[in-house]
Amino acid sequence: MAKLNAKNANLFTDAKRIHKALSRLIDKYPGQYAVIVEGELFVGTEPREVAKQARSKHPKALLTCLTIPRPEDFACAL
Repeated sequence: MAKLNAKNANLFTDAKRIHKALSRLIDKYPGQYAVIVEGELFVGTEPREVAKQARSKHPKALLTCLTIPRPEDFACAL
């Protein structure tokens, strides 16, 4: 049970890092895919490839994956 809690804590920390860095990710990698695991960022255009790279370096870690929005994704439709 302790391992599960430690993994959840790492996952929560990774999610907080993503939230904090989101505007920089949008500026630098719009429309790409990101995986953050144990504080390390992996970015690319193919989601499976990005996950594969992250998993090869951190085989037992839980991955946090997301699509990085493009600036136009935030445009108001009104």
